[in-house]
Amino acid sequence: MPRRKPLRERAADWFADLLGLDGGETATTTTDEDGFVWEDVSSSNVEAVGWNGQFGLLRIRFGVDKPAVTYEYGPDFPVRVYRALMDAPSKGTFVWEEIRNFGADDRYPYSRV
Repeated sequence: MPRRKPLRERAADWFADLLGLDGGETATTTTDEDGFVWEDVSSSNVEAVGWNGQFGLLRIRFGVDKPAVTYEYGPDFPVRVYRALMDAPSKGTFVWEEIRNFGADDRYPYSRV
């Protein structure tokens, strides 16, 4: 009987499936003590994105080339919006247009963490 992969590897596989990565792509992810799975992103404004699927919480770390600031959205932040953020060619533009709505009557409640 084949051995099961260690939990960490199974979690990485699950996260890759969630992001729609195929075998040729890799995502650098870490899990923090609060249960957020973080992924560094390529953006001039957004440094990393964290997701806690258990509580529907999204964290976005801003601060490329400046002190980092993290904001948390949720609970019950829509997973479809999280997935669209991760698929967006410009993370910063997506945050402002789809999540923050250019600061006017923000679409999703948030707080600075």
